[in-house]
Amino acid sequence: MSSRTAADLAIISASVRTLDPERPHASAVAFRDGTIVAVGSDAEVREVCDGATELVDGSGMSIVPGIVDGHIHPFWPEMVVGADLTRCASLAELHRELAAERERVGQEGWVRGWGIDYGIFRETGLDGELLEPAIGDAPALVKFMDGHTALATPRALELAGITGPVTFAEGAEVVVRDGRATGELREGAAIELVGGTIPALTDAELRAIVIRTQAALNSLGVTGVHAMNGGPETFDLMRELEASGDLKVRAIVTLWQRPETTFEEMKEQLSLRAQRGRLWRGGVAKFFIDGVIDTGTGAVPLASDFWPDADASTQAAA
Repeated sequence: MSSRTAADLAIISASVRTLDPERPHASAVAFRDGTIVAVGSDAEVREVCDGATELVDGSGMSIVPGIVDGHIHPFWPEMVVGADLTRCASLAELHRELAAERERVGQEGWVRGWGIDYGIFRETGLDGELLEPAIGDAPALVKFMDGHTALATPRALELAGITGPVTFAEGAEVVVRDGRATGELREGAAIELVGGTIPALTDAELRAIVIRTQAALNSLGVTGVHAMNGGPETFDLMRELEASGDLKVRAIVTLWQRPETTFEEMKEQLSLRAQRGRLWRGGVAKFFIDGVIDTGTGAVPLASDFWPDADASTQAAA
């Protein structure tokens, strides 16, 4: 922590939206040790500056309070491995991105991606064979934008030993149509059947993804997050990131309470409630309710999101 009393940085001659109803607009803002110390006119802000303060001409800038995302997973790097597919609006665009990823990973590598829009498959339905025109017989696992569904190619299913239905203790499903596994994998347990066969990333690779994810969030104006996945190991990661200067968002980190979490495990986690750093804190839990419901047309997994091909009766029951 700096011993300076003057601002380290000030932006002047900008358009500042304060969200303060008493003074909604300003032209300058000053910071010290990453904290705002003054907001007001250029003259008012200059009063907290000295000769060592970095002054930035904000002419043409619009400065607004940072966005806080109330449900996000920035510290779960496995969710965003591979190609960013969020901008693909058609199957042709998806093929183009996956073909580029195939070239990047080489003939022996797994093709991976994330962020697919379900609407791409509105006309075709979800089927891993639809990825093969772009990547041939390569194993591939790509995840949809909500993280609750993934699509695996026939080669990936083969490597994972998946040939038909699989029974899960939780609300997960390997989708089978006409006796054939389609490659559609619903919820984490099903996705992990394929994901578990992929060579694991190194700690350095995972950390690089976390840092890159935060940079992307910052570029969009996100400065705070409610990180909706966590455990004791996530708290360790928070401490490591903050100590190295690599924690770039304020974070509320939840502790997962899955259906299989025992009361003994919950009691152990109670001791973590007060853990916090300068930019992050715990004290919050996230609970899951997974199970199976019967809509009259067969047993349907119940989870926190709906799949695109679920009929109205299933959605109403869920």
